[in-house]
Amino acid sequence: MRRTTKPKSKDVFGGLTVRATEAIVADPRQAAGDFVWYRTGWEEIQYRRDGITIDWSDFTGSGRVVPRVPGG
Repeated sequence: MRRTTKPKSKDVFGGLTVRATEAIVADPRQAAGDFVWYRTGWEEIQYRRDGITIDWSDFTGSGRVVPRVPGG
């Protein structure tokens, strides 16, 4: 994967990313399969030690959500 700064390339990549995300969200089986990997509580994170966690960070006062993959 290469980083691009060309506006047309960025638009194409952005459009493809949105289409792929819409397809994943529209498929109930895919969405359910993805959901089982989210870890939302500290106890579950410690017990399973896998999946994706959601860290709340408020560096700007905007209340951003930052997903993180353990070990990453």
